[in-house]
Amino acid sequence: MASESHASTPLPTFAPQIWLSHSEPRTATGIIQTRCVQAEKPTQKRKTKNNMGNYIDGFVLPVPRIYLKEYKSVAEKVAEIWKEYGAFAYFEYVGEDIKLEGTRSFVELVDLKESEVVVFGWVVFPSKEIRDRANKKVPADSRMTELVAPLTDPKRLIFNAERMVYGGFQPLVESNTNEAE
Repeated sequence: MASESHASTPLPTFAPQIWLSHSEPRTATGIIQTRCVQAEKPTQKRKTKNNMGNYIDGFVLPVPRIYLKEYKSVAEKVAEIWKEYGAFAYFEYVGEDIKLEGTRSFVELVDLKESEVVVFGWVVFPSKEIRDRANKKVPADSRMTELVAPLTDPKRLIFNAERMVYGGFQPLVESNTNEAE
């Protein structure tokens, strides 16, 4: 439950959106844009570039264009559930400029159909340990089953996990214009 949150874990300064500071974010074209809602305790030290601690789960999936609004509605609720279990940020964006000559594209990666769009998303956690705990608890949360069931109905499949690409990532480089001192 959320009470098991990362109260003793320092809050990192980095969130994978450059315009995110601890004030107001700028507008973006993303489907979902959520912010850290936890208050920082004065005694907590933030992670810096030399002491990175964030862990990110990233994913790419196709969504039928005609069901994008329904998908967005579900994803907004799912984002809040992930944050209850320790994530401090959740993002999903719709592909717009997704081909670059000489590279493998997201279109190829998910075998995108003409009637679909690519959704690229990531969930930010303060640590791999908190992410691992969340990855066990979120799928078991009854709200998730209820929310995802309509998206996985074979009669009108909106979310097809077999075509989703997913992975967990540790930090390599973090460069943020709004880096705290």
